[in-house]
Amino acid sequence: MELLTVEDLAQLLKVSPRAIYELSRNRSQVRGKHPLPAIRIHKKMLRFRRSDIEQWLNKCADAGRVQ
Repeated sequence: MELLTVEDLAQLLKVSPRAIYELSRNRSQVRGKHPLPAIRIHKKMLRFRRSDIEQWLNKCADAGRVQ
């Protein structure tokens, strides 16, 4: 199991670390159809399983397709 840091995920998705923090905020998680799968360690430390992120990206891509 590979764990990514906020910086790792930001680089992978080609966004800023701030965007990752925004996507992982509690209110974003509650409001979104496809919340970003994050693992919280203590209050501020976040990690992300690469496999969870890949599944999340597939769900987001599928949701964006016109049928």
